[in-house]
Amino acid sequence: MAPLCPDPADARTECPTYMRLTVVTSNYPSRSRPSCGTFVREAVRAFSRQGAECRVICPTSFADLRYGALDGFRTIDQTEDHSTVETLRPRHLTFSSKSVLGFNTGVMSDACFEGAAARVAAGLVDRTDVLYGHFLYPSGRTVARLGKKYGLPVFVAHGDGVLNEMYSGHAAEDFRDVTGAIAVSRPNRKFCENVLHLPPERVGLFPNGVDLRKFRPLDKVEMRLRLGLPADGRLVAFVGHFLHIKGPDRVIEAVERLENVQVLVIGSGPMKLSSSRIAFLGEVDHQALPEYLCAADVFVLPTLEEGCCNSLLEAMACGLPVVSSTGEFNDDILNESVSIRVDPLDVSAISGAVEKVLDDESLKLRMSSNCRVHSQKFSVDNRARAILDWIESLVGRPDTLENAGRRRQ
Repeated sequence: MAPLCPDPADARTECPTYMRLTVVTSNYPSRSRPSCGTFVREAVRAFSRQGAECRVICPTSFADLRYGALDGFRTIDQTEDHSTVETLRPRHLTFSSKSVLGFNTGVMSDACFEGAAARVAAGLVDRTDVLYGHFLYPSGRTVARLGKKYGLPVFVAHGDGVLNEMYSGHAAEDFRDVTGAIAVSRPNRKFCENVLHLPPERVGLFPNGVDLRKFRPLDKVEMRLRLGLPADGRLVAFVGHFLHIKGPDRVIEAVERLENVQVLVIGSGPMKLSSSRIAFLGEVDHQALPEYLCAADVFVLPTLEEGCCNSLLEAMACGLPVVSSTGEFNDDILNESVSIRVDPLDVSAISGAVEKVLDDESLKLRMSSNCRVHSQKFSVDNRARAILDWIESLVGRPDTLENAGRRRQ
């Protein structure tokens, strides 16, 4: 087994391709939905930087036409560090996920997704060493079945906060034969061991990671000027889906109770949000997100449930003190040196925590410094390197370096 690259920055020049990884996912950015699954793309890009040859199968529903034109079947994602990822988007029908006379139409949607992925995967078997499904359903179950059919090692990433009840009765059977499961938090690891009944040695704990080259402190005054945000006053940032579980409405209500505080509400979703305190509302390209985060004074996310929240990691990497939720799901990434944790449904507690940080400059500076140090533990490149190393420890090296070199010719 060859060592992984010692320095992620040198991955493309120093590290030969040693593993061919085919990733199946239902969430991956596209032209019409640039914010959908950015965390999956960042993980795949990091695998590529570590020398893995990555392909992504992202079955795309015709229903996505409501967001705009669909991407072509095959696209190549070439990043600023010259790593490349091939993305294949077979089309499929979807039937939403609704109960009709006791039958959940999500079963048909999942079957269409799986069929689309299987059609493409059939042509990639000879170019695949490992199948990787991001999230258990529908992607994880899809690769579990493909792996059994073609005799390939299968790894699934479990990062869901809560598993949909339509899957609970057969989850253990669906994932019984997977080679390994990647859990992003201790609750996720417990789920894999206690509900999926996977032995501990087949479950790896790898909290999510952040690209520390992109997410880093930037000058606050300059960012506010560049983005047309208020130069004076105090700014709170929220990033996430506009859903009750994430709590953007609770953030806005908390800010409305404070003087001279405005909020950046970054994301999208069905919840309708409005307030005179909103300084920005809407989606932001992932590349520009660090600028918005660095324009703020504190990051607030009163989430009710998470796997391992990428937004929290990105905010900390930018040096933002955090106000977030109590709950085991945050224990792996937050501590009292970088965050104030409160009951996510208690708007008074959220408001009080924000006020505490904003009114105490020494506390804010201390937490900001701690965040920058703490975030170094969550490098997306180090995470990718560790995951690939763990995969190799379970399946062995898929091929020799000499053969890997011939494959690329």
